[in-house]
Amino acid sequence: MPSKTKRYAAVSWCAVDIQSMRPWWTIKQCNEFLDDNEDHIQVAMIEAGGDAIRELLPTTDTEVSDATS
Repeated sequence: MPSKTKRYAAVSWCAVDIQSMRPWWTIKQCNEFLDDNEDHIQVAMIEAGGDAIRELLPTTDTEVSDATS
């Protein structure tokens, strides 16, 4: 039986990601930035993921039925 809760497309950010955009920041500054902005980043990633899923979904259910027949 397929799992309804299998996770796909997990994403996370770390200090090195921030430092690639702000090389003069310390790791501590990068971590503080992520701590301070984590909620906003999560919301933006969820919205962007939802947009991508909607764009990639077939336009009609018959396209899915045809693919599984």
